[in-house]
Amino acid sequence: MAYQIIWSLMVAVAIGCTLYRRRAAFYFLCLFAIFPASAVLVIGQSGNAIGISPYYAYAVFIFFLVLMRLNRALDTIVNRQWIHLTIFSFITVVGAFILPILFEGLGVYSPRLGIDDQVNVQTPLVQSFSQIGQAAYLVLNFSVVVYIYMNVGEFLNVLRNIFYVALIIALWQLIAKVSAFYFPSDYIANNPAYGYLSTQLFYGIPRINGSFLEASTASAYFSSMLALFIGLYFQTHRGVVNIILALFATLITTSSTGVIVIILLTLSFCVNLFITVVKQRAMGLNTLLPILVMVGLFLFLINISNILHVLTFGKIGSLSYVNRNASNEYAVGLIYKTFGVGVGLGSNRPSSFATYILSNLGLFPAFLLASSVVTNAMITKNKIILWPFLTYLVAKVIAIPDLNDVWFWIYFALILAGHRDPPVHATGSESLPSTAGVHHQV
Repeated sequence: MAYQIIWSLMVAVAIGCTLYRRRAAFYFLCLFAIFPASAVLVIGQSGNAIGISPYYAYAVFIFFLVLMRLNRALDTIVNRQWIHLTIFSFITVVGAFILPILFEGLGVYSPRLGIDDQVNVQTPLVQSFSQIGQAAYLVLNFSVVVYIYMNVGEFLNVLRNIFYVALIIALWQLIAKVSAFYFPSDYIANNPAYGYLSTQLFYGIPRINGSFLEASTASAYFSSMLALFIGLYFQTHRGVVNIILALFATLITTSSTGVIVIILLTLSFCVNLFITVVKQRAMGLNTLLPILVMVGLFLFLINISNILHVLTFGKIGSLSYVNRNASNEYAVGLIYKTFGVGVGLGSNRPSSFATYILSNLGLFPAFLLASSVVTNAMITKNKIILWPFLTYLVAKVIAIPDLNDVWFWIYFALILAGHRDPPVHATGSESLPSTAGVHHQV
Protein backbone atom coordinates (compact mmCIF):
# COMPACT_ATOMS: atom_id res chain seq x y z
CA MET A 1 0.00 0.00 0.00
CA ALA A 2 2.85 2.39 0.81
CA TYR A 3 4.34 1.84 -2.64
CA GLN A 4 1.02 2.61 -4.30
CA ILE A 5 0.75 5.86 -2.30
CA ILE A 6 4.19 6.96 -3.51
CA TRP A 7 3.30 6.29 -7.14
CA SER A 8 -0.06 8.00 -6.69
CA LEU A 9 1.71 11.10 -5.41
CA MET A 10 4.04 11.04 -8.41
CA VAL A 11 1.08 10.87 -10.78
CA ALA A 12 -0.58 13.73 -8.87
CA VAL A 13 2.59 15.82 -9.26
CA ALA A 14 2.66 14.99 -12.97
CA ILE A 15 -0.95 16.13 -13.37
CA GLY A 16 -0.23 19.38 -11.53
CA CYS A 17 2.83 20.10 -13.67
CA THR A 18 0.88 19.34 -16.85
CA LEU A 19 -1.93 21.68 -15.89
CA TYR A 20 0.71 24.39 -15.45
CA ARG A 21 2.61 23.54 -18.65
CA ARG A 22 1.10 21.17 -21.18
CA ARG A 23 4.35 20.17 -22.80
CA ALA A 24 5.47 18.66 -19.51
CA ALA A 25 3.13 15.78 -20.38
CA PHE A 26 5.63 14.23 -22.78
CA TYR A 27 8.30 14.10 -20.08
CA PHE A 28 6.01 12.33 -17.61
CA LEU A 29 4.67 9.92 -20.22
CA CYS A 30 8.23 8.83 -21.02
CA LEU A 31 9.17 8.67 -17.33
CA PHE A 32 6.22 6.47 -16.39
CA ALA A 33 6.79 4.36 -19.52
CA ILE A 34 10.01 2.93 -18.08
CA PHE A 35 8.16 1.65 -14.99
CA PRO A 36 5.64 -0.88 -16.38
CA ALA A 37 5.94 -3.12 -13.29
CA SER A 38 4.69 -0.43 -10.90
CA ALA A 39 1.12 0.16 -9.78
CA VAL A 40 -0.82 3.18 -8.59
CA LEU A 41 -3.91 1.13 -7.83
CA VAL A 42 -4.49 -2.62 -7.40
CA ILE A 43 -7.97 -4.03 -7.96
CA GLY A 44 -8.78 -7.57 -6.80
CA GLN A 45 -6.69 -10.15 -5.02
CA SER A 46 -4.36 -13.04 -5.71
CA GLY A 47 -4.20 -14.27 -9.32
CA ASN A 48 -7.13 -12.11 -10.41
CA ALA A 49 -5.55 -8.83 -9.29
CA ILE A 50 -5.33 -6.00 -11.80
CA GLY A 51 -2.75 -3.28 -11.29
CA ILE A 52 -3.04 0.16 -12.89
CA SER A 53 0.43 1.36 -13.82
CA PRO A 54 1.50 5.01 -13.35
CA TYR A 55 1.59 5.41 -17.13
CA TYR A 56 -2.04 4.40 -17.62
CA ALA A 57 -3.22 6.27 -14.53
CA TYR A 58 -1.66 9.39 -16.04
CA ALA A 59 -3.01 8.46 -19.50
CA VAL A 60 -6.55 8.66 -18.08
CA PHE A 61 -5.83 12.31 -17.29
CA ILE A 62 -4.48 12.80 -20.82
CA PHE A 63 -7.66 11.20 -22.18
CA PHE A 64 -9.79 13.84 -20.46
CA LEU A 65 -7.52 16.62 -21.71
CA VAL A 66 -8.10 15.37 -25.26
CA LEU A 67 -11.86 15.28 -24.64
CA MET A 68 -11.71 18.90 -23.52
CA ARG A 69 -10.38 19.74 -27.00
CA LEU A 70 -12.58 17.28 -28.82
CA ASN A 71 -13.15 19.45 -31.89
CA ARG A 72 -9.45 19.81 -32.51
CA ALA A 73 -8.86 16.13 -31.76
CA LEU A 74 -11.53 15.12 -34.28
CA ASP A 75 -9.94 17.36 -36.90
CA THR A 76 -6.70 15.51 -36.22
CA ILE A 77 -7.87 11.90 -36.40
CA VAL A 78 -9.84 12.26 -39.64
CA ASN A 79 -7.06 13.81 -41.71
CA ARG A 80 -5.27 11.85 -44.41
CA GLN A 81 -2.25 10.84 -42.31
CA TRP A 82 -4.42 9.55 -39.45
CA ILE A 83 -7.33 7.87 -41.19
CA HIS A 84 -5.85 4.35 -41.29
CA LEU A 85 -4.79 4.49 -37.65
CA THR A 86 -8.20 5.83 -36.60
CA ILE A 87 -10.11 3.08 -38.43
CA PHE A 88 -7.66 0.47 -37.10
CA SER A 89 -8.21 1.57 -33.51
CA PHE A 90 -12.00 1.63 -33.87
CA ILE A 91 -12.20 -1.85 -35.43
CA THR A 92 -9.78 -3.27 -32.88
CA VAL A 93 -11.72 -1.94 -29.88
CA VAL A 94 -15.05 -3.19 -31.25
CA GLY A 95 -13.52 -6.55 -32.12
CA ALA A 96 -12.23 -6.99 -28.56
CA PHE A 97 -15.87 -7.20 -27.41
CA ILE A 98 -17.37 -9.17 -30.31
CA LEU A 99 -14.76 -11.67 -31.54
CA PRO A 100 -14.17 -13.56 -28.24
CA ILE A 101 -17.92 -14.22 -28.10
CA LEU A 102 -18.09 -15.19 -31.78
CA PHE A 103 -15.26 -17.73 -31.43
CA GLU A 104 -15.91 -18.79 -27.83
CA GLY A 105 -14.31 -22.11 -26.92
CA LEU A 106 -11.63 -21.96 -29.60
CA GLY A 107 -8.20 -22.88 -28.21
CA VAL A 108 -5.86 -19.93 -27.63
CA TYR A 109 -2.70 -19.06 -25.70
CA SER A 110 -4.19 -17.18 -22.75
CA PRO A 111 -2.26 -13.98 -21.91
CA ARG A 112 -2.50 -14.80 -18.19
CA LEU A 113 -0.77 -18.17 -18.58
CA GLY A 114 2.72 -18.96 -19.81
CA ILE A 115 3.47 -20.14 -23.34
CA ASP A 116 5.29 -23.25 -22.10
CA ASP A 117 2.23 -24.41 -20.16
CA GLN A 118 -0.11 -24.12 -23.16
CA VAL A 119 1.90 -25.70 -25.96
CA ASN A 120 0.17 -29.08 -25.74
CA VAL A 121 -3.21 -27.95 -24.42
CA GLN A 122 -4.50 -24.51 -25.34
CA THR A 123 -6.97 -22.55 -23.21
CA PRO A 124 -10.60 -22.27 -24.41
CA LEU A 125 -11.40 -18.71 -25.49
CA VAL A 126 -13.84 -16.77 -23.33
CA GLN A 127 -14.75 -13.11 -22.99
CA SER A 128 -12.91 -11.74 -19.96
CA PHE A 129 -11.31 -8.66 -18.44
CA SER A 130 -8.24 -9.35 -20.58
CA GLN A 131 -9.97 -8.23 -23.78
CA ILE A 132 -11.85 -5.38 -22.09
CA GLY A 133 -8.69 -4.15 -20.39
CA GLN A 134 -6.65 -4.28 -23.60
CA ALA A 135 -9.38 -2.35 -25.43
CA ALA A 136 -9.33 0.31 -22.71
CA TYR A 137 -5.53 0.50 -22.88
CA LEU A 138 -5.68 0.96 -26.66
CA VAL A 139 -8.13 3.85 -26.25
CA LEU A 140 -5.77 5.46 -23.75
CA ASN A 141 -2.73 4.93 -25.97
CA PHE A 142 -4.62 6.42 -28.91
CA SER A 143 -5.44 9.44 -26.73
CA VAL A 144 -1.77 9.76 -25.79
CA VAL A 145 -0.77 9.71 -29.46
CA VAL A 146 -3.32 12.44 -30.23
CA TYR A 147 -2.11 14.56 -27.30
CA ILE A 148 1.56 14.21 -28.22
CA TYR A 149 0.70 15.11 -31.80
CA MET A 150 -1.09 18.29 -30.71
CA ASN A 151 1.32 19.42 -27.98
CA VAL A 152 4.78 17.92 -28.37
CA GLY A 153 7.70 20.30 -28.08
CA GLU A 154 11.38 19.45 -27.82
CA PHE A 155 11.55 15.69 -27.50
CA LEU A 156 15.18 14.68 -27.99
CA ASN A 157 16.38 16.02 -24.65
CA VAL A 158 13.45 14.32 -22.91
CA LEU A 159 14.25 10.96 -24.50
CA ARG A 160 17.90 11.29 -23.57
CA ASN A 161 17.20 12.28 -19.95
CA ILE A 162 14.72 9.43 -19.46
CA PHE A 163 17.35 7.07 -20.87
CA TYR A 164 19.75 8.24 -18.17
CA VAL A 165 17.13 7.44 -15.52
CA ALA A 166 16.60 3.94 -16.93
CA LEU A 167 20.37 3.43 -17.18
CA ILE A 168 20.96 4.45 -13.56
CA ILE A 169 18.32 1.97 -12.37
CA ALA A 170 19.86 -0.81 -14.50
CA LEU A 171 23.33 -0.07 -13.13
CA TRP A 172 21.89 0.04 -9.61
CA GLN A 173 20.41 -3.41 -10.11
CA LEU A 174 23.69 -4.73 -11.54
CA ILE A 175 25.66 -3.45 -8.55
CA ALA A 176 23.08 -4.92 -6.16
CA LYS A 177 23.32 -8.32 -7.83
CA VAL A 178 27.10 -8.54 -7.48
CA SER A 179 27.19 -7.09 -3.96
CA ALA A 180 25.01 -6.63 -0.91
CA PHE A 181 23.86 -3.22 -2.08
CA TYR A 182 20.13 -2.47 -1.72
CA PHE A 183 17.91 -2.34 -4.81
CA PRO A 184 14.35 -0.94 -4.47
CA SER A 185 12.57 -3.74 -6.34
CA ASP A 186 9.54 -3.44 -4.04
CA TYR A 187 8.97 0.12 -5.25
CA ILE A 188 9.62 -0.72 -8.90
CA ALA A 189 7.65 -3.98 -9.04
CA ASN A 190 4.52 -3.63 -6.91
CA ASN A 191 2.09 -4.49 -9.73
CA PRO A 192 0.68 -8.01 -9.14
CA ALA A 193 -0.73 -8.15 -12.66
CA TYR A 194 2.75 -8.64 -14.11
CA GLY A 195 5.69 -10.86 -13.35
CA TYR A 196 8.89 -8.93 -12.63
CA LEU A 197 11.62 -11.31 -13.81
CA SER A 198 14.65 -10.00 -11.93
CA THR A 199 16.29 -13.27 -10.84
CA GLN A 200 17.16 -14.72 -14.23
CA LEU A 201 20.70 -15.91 -14.89
CA PHE A 202 22.59 -16.61 -18.07
CA TYR A 203 25.35 -19.15 -17.40
CA GLY A 204 25.64 -17.75 -13.90
CA ILE A 205 25.62 -14.15 -15.13
CA PRO A 206 22.73 -12.05 -13.78
CA ARG A 207 20.37 -10.74 -16.42
CA ILE A 208 19.56 -7.06 -15.90
CA ASN A 209 16.05 -5.77 -16.53
CA GLY A 210 16.23 -2.60 -14.41
CA SER A 211 12.83 -0.94 -14.20
CA PHE A 212 11.36 -3.10 -16.97
CA LEU A 213 9.40 -6.34 -16.63
CA GLU A 214 12.08 -8.60 -18.07
CA ALA A 215 15.41 -8.56 -19.84
CA SER A 216 13.93 -8.71 -23.35
CA THR A 217 11.80 -5.59 -22.85
CA ALA A 218 14.71 -3.75 -21.24
CA SER A 219 16.89 -4.79 -24.17
CA ALA A 220 14.33 -3.55 -26.70
CA TYR A 221 14.22 -0.14 -25.03
CA PHE A 222 17.98 0.27 -24.60
CA SER A 223 18.70 -0.91 -28.14
CA SER A 224 16.16 1.60 -29.49
CA MET A 225 17.98 4.35 -27.61
CA LEU A 226 21.25 3.04 -29.02
CA ALA A 227 19.73 3.48 -32.47
CA LEU A 228 18.60 7.02 -31.62
CA PHE A 229 22.10 8.00 -30.48
CA ILE A 230 23.64 6.49 -33.60
CA GLY A 231 21.21 8.46 -35.75
CA LEU A 232 21.99 11.64 -33.81
CA TYR A 233 25.70 11.07 -34.28
CA PHE A 234 25.35 11.14 -38.05
CA GLN A 235 23.42 14.40 -37.80
CA THR A 236 25.54 16.19 -35.22
CA HIS A 237 28.86 14.29 -35.09
CA ARG A 238 28.45 14.20 -31.31
CA GLY A 239 27.22 11.69 -28.76
CA VAL A 240 29.78 8.86 -28.85
CA VAL A 241 29.56 8.55 -25.05
CA ASN A 242 25.80 8.05 -25.26
CA ILE A 243 26.31 5.36 -27.90
CA ILE A 244 28.71 3.52 -25.59
CA LEU A 245 26.35 3.83 -22.61
CA ALA A 246 23.36 2.55 -24.59
CA LEU A 247 25.44 -0.29 -26.00
CA PHE A 248 26.54 -1.27 -22.52
CA ALA A 249 22.98 -1.10 -21.19
CA THR A 250 21.78 -3.36 -24.00
CA LEU A 251 24.54 -5.90 -23.48
CA ILE A 252 24.01 -6.31 -19.72
CA THR A 253 20.49 -7.53 -20.38
CA THR A 254 22.12 -10.57 -22.09
CA SER A 255 19.05 -10.73 -24.31
CA SER A 256 19.23 -12.43 -27.69
CA THR A 257 16.86 -9.77 -29.01
CA GLY A 258 19.34 -7.07 -28.03
CA VAL A 259 22.27 -8.93 -29.57
CA ILE A 260 20.48 -9.33 -32.90
CA VAL A 261 19.53 -5.65 -32.90
CA ILE A 262 23.10 -4.63 -32.02
CA ILE A 263 24.44 -6.62 -34.97
CA LEU A 264 21.96 -4.93 -37.33
CA LEU A 265 22.75 -1.51 -35.89
CA THR A 266 26.48 -2.17 -36.15
CA LEU A 267 26.15 -2.97 -39.84
CA SER A 268 24.02 0.15 -40.35
CA PHE A 269 26.50 2.26 -38.41
CA CYS A 270 29.44 1.02 -40.46
CA VAL A 271 27.64 1.61 -43.78
CA ASN A 272 26.67 5.15 -42.78
CA LEU A 273 30.17 5.80 -41.41
CA PHE A 274 31.74 4.63 -44.67
CA ILE A 275 29.45 6.93 -46.66
CA THR A 276 30.31 9.84 -44.35
CA VAL A 277 34.07 9.27 -44.72
CA VAL A 278 33.77 9.03 -48.50
CA LYS A 279 31.80 12.29 -48.67
CA GLN A 280 34.18 14.17 -46.35
CA ARG A 281 37.32 12.67 -47.91
CA ALA A 282 39.01 13.23 -44.58
CA MET A 283 39.26 11.54 -41.24
CA GLY A 284 39.01 13.86 -38.24
CA LEU A 285 38.56 13.16 -34.55
CA ASN A 286 34.79 12.91 -34.91
CA THR A 287 35.24 10.12 -37.45
CA LEU A 288 38.10 8.37 -35.66
CA LEU A 289 36.30 7.98 -32.33
CA PRO A 290 33.33 5.99 -33.65
CA ILE A 291 35.67 3.84 -35.75
CA LEU A 292 37.56 2.95 -32.57
CA VAL A 293 34.24 2.20 -30.90
CA MET A 294 33.24 -0.11 -33.73
CA VAL A 295 36.61 -1.89 -33.70
CA GLY A 296 36.27 -2.38 -29.97
CA LEU A 297 32.75 -3.68 -30.40
CA PHE A 298 33.76 -6.21 -33.03
CA LEU A 299 36.64 -7.42 -30.86
CA PHE A 300 34.25 -7.75 -27.95
CA LEU A 301 31.78 -9.73 -30.04
CA ILE A 302 34.53 -12.03 -31.28
CA ASN A 303 35.77 -12.66 -27.74
CA ILE A 304 32.31 -13.69 -26.59
CA SER A 305 31.43 -15.61 -29.74
CA ASN A 306 30.42 -18.69 -27.77
CA ILE A 307 27.95 -16.66 -25.73
CA LEU A 308 26.62 -15.03 -28.88
CA HIS A 309 26.13 -18.45 -30.45
CA VAL A 310 24.07 -19.61 -27.49
CA LEU A 311 22.10 -16.36 -27.35
CA THR A 312 21.17 -16.49 -31.03
CA PHE A 313 21.60 -19.70 -33.02
CA GLY A 314 22.18 -21.81 -29.94
CA LYS A 315 18.64 -21.11 -28.78
CA ILE A 316 17.17 -22.74 -31.85
CA GLY A 317 17.28 -26.19 -30.28
CA SER A 318 16.19 -25.07 -26.82
CA LEU A 319 12.79 -25.91 -25.36
CA SER A 320 12.04 -22.21 -24.95
CA TYR A 321 12.68 -21.54 -28.64
CA VAL A 322 10.63 -24.57 -29.72
CA ASN A 323 7.66 -23.54 -27.57
CA ARG A 324 7.72 -19.94 -28.73
CA ASN A 325 7.96 -21.00 -32.32
CA ALA A 326 5.02 -23.34 -31.72
CA SER A 327 2.97 -20.44 -30.31
CA ASN A 328 3.67 -18.40 -33.44
CA GLU A 329 2.74 -21.30 -35.72
CA TYR A 330 -0.48 -21.82 -33.78
CA ALA A 331 -1.25 -18.09 -34.07
CA VAL A 332 -0.96 -18.35 -37.87
CA GLY A 333 -3.39 -21.28 -37.74
CA LEU A 334 -5.89 -19.11 -35.87
CA ILE A 335 -6.07 -16.83 -38.89
CA TYR A 336 -7.50 -19.68 -40.94
CA LYS A 337 -9.76 -20.91 -38.13
CA THR A 338 -11.30 -17.44 -37.75
CA PHE A 339 -11.55 -16.78 -41.50
CA GLY A 340 -9.03 -13.94 -41.24
CA VAL A 341 -10.86 -11.84 -38.62
CA GLY A 342 -8.91 -12.94 -35.50
CA VAL A 343 -9.99 -13.85 -31.98
CA GLY A 344 -10.04 -10.32 -30.56
CA LEU A 345 -7.47 -8.06 -28.93
CA GLY A 346 -6.06 -9.61 -25.76
CA SER A 347 -7.29 -13.14 -26.52
CA ASN A 348 -4.17 -14.90 -27.84
CA ARG A 349 -0.53 -14.29 -26.89
CA PRO A 350 2.20 -15.79 -29.10
CA SER A 351 5.78 -14.55 -28.87
CA SER A 352 5.95 -12.29 -31.93
CA PHE A 353 4.29 -8.94 -32.56
CA ALA A 354 3.46 -9.91 -36.15
CA THR A 355 1.63 -13.12 -35.22
CA TYR A 356 -0.02 -11.36 -32.28
CA ILE A 357 -1.55 -8.74 -34.57
CA LEU A 358 -2.67 -11.26 -37.18
CA SER A 359 -4.18 -13.81 -34.78
CA ASN A 360 -5.89 -11.29 -32.51
CA LEU A 361 -6.98 -8.53 -34.86
CA GLY A 362 -7.22 -10.20 -38.27
CA LEU A 363 -5.94 -9.41 -41.72
CA PHE A 364 -7.71 -6.11 -42.42
CA PRO A 365 -6.70 -4.32 -39.17
CA ALA A 366 -3.17 -5.68 -39.62
CA PHE A 367 -3.09 -4.10 -43.08
CA LEU A 368 -4.38 -0.79 -41.70
CA LEU A 369 -1.72 -0.67 -38.99
CA ALA A 370 1.08 -1.63 -41.39
CA SER A 371 -0.15 0.93 -43.92
CA SER A 372 -0.25 3.68 -41.28
CA VAL A 373 3.24 2.85 -40.05
CA VAL A 374 4.80 2.68 -43.51
CA THR A 375 3.16 5.76 -45.01
CA ASN A 376 3.79 7.98 -41.98
CA ALA A 377 7.37 6.76 -41.66
CA MET A 378 7.97 7.75 -45.28
CA ILE A 379 6.57 11.28 -45.02
CA THR A 380 7.54 12.31 -41.48
CA LYS A 381 9.90 15.23 -41.05
CA ASN A 382 11.16 13.74 -37.78
CA LYS A 383 13.43 11.31 -39.62
CA ILE A 384 15.65 10.96 -36.55
CA ILE A 385 12.88 9.12 -34.69
CA LEU A 386 12.83 6.42 -37.36
CA TRP A 387 16.05 5.05 -35.88
CA PRO A 388 14.59 4.08 -32.49
CA PHE A 389 11.12 3.29 -33.85
CA LEU A 390 12.28 0.80 -36.49
CA THR A 391 14.75 -0.74 -34.05
CA TYR A 392 12.02 -1.15 -31.46
CA LEU A 393 9.71 -2.61 -34.10
CA VAL A 394 12.33 -5.22 -35.02
CA ALA A 395 12.68 -6.16 -31.35
CA LYS A 396 8.89 -6.49 -31.08
CA VAL A 397 8.66 -8.75 -34.10
CA ILE A 398 11.34 -10.96 -32.56
CA ALA A 399 10.06 -11.28 -28.99
CA ILE A 400 7.66 -8.58 -27.72
CA PRO A 401 4.11 -9.26 -28.93
CA ASP A 402 1.92 -6.74 -27.07
CA LEU A 403 0.02 -4.11 -29.06
CA ASN A 404 -0.34 -1.91 -25.99
CA ASP A 405 3.39 -1.44 -25.73
CA VAL A 406 3.73 2.17 -24.62
CA TRP A 407 7.10 2.81 -26.25
CA PHE A 408 5.75 1.63 -29.58
CA TRP A 409 3.02 4.27 -29.32
CA ILE A 410 5.32 7.03 -28.01
CA TYR A 411 7.74 6.58 -30.90
CA PHE A 412 4.88 6.37 -33.40
CA ALA A 413 3.34 9.56 -31.97
CA LEU A 414 6.60 11.39 -32.65
CA ILE A 415 6.61 10.11 -36.22
CA LEU A 416 3.07 11.41 -36.69
CA ALA A 417 4.01 14.75 -35.12
CA GLY A 418 6.74 15.07 -37.71
CA HIS A 419 4.28 15.90 -40.47
CA ARG A 420 2.07 18.24 -38.48
CA ASP A 421 1.90 21.87 -39.55
CA PRO A 422 1.70 24.30 -36.61
CA PRO A 423 -1.63 26.17 -36.33
CA VAL A 424 -1.46 29.63 -37.89
CA HIS A 425 -2.46 31.43 -34.69
CA ALA A 426 -0.97 28.94 -32.22
CA THR A 427 1.05 30.26 -29.34
CA GLY A 428 2.76 28.79 -26.30
CA SER A 429 2.26 25.09 -25.83
CA GLU A 430 0.00 24.81 -28.86
CA SER A 431 2.70 25.12 -31.50
CA LEU A 432 5.08 22.46 -32.72
CA PRO A 433 8.71 23.53 -33.00
CA SER A 434 10.39 23.19 -36.31
CA THR A 435 12.13 19.87 -36.84
CA ALA A 436 15.03 21.82 -38.23
CA GLY A 437 15.95 22.43 -34.63
CA VAL A 438 16.95 18.82 -34.21
CA HIS A 439 20.56 19.72 -34.76
CA HIS A 440 20.49 22.19 -31.89
CA GLN A 441 18.84 19.97 -29.33
CA VAL A 442 21.65 17.50 -28.80
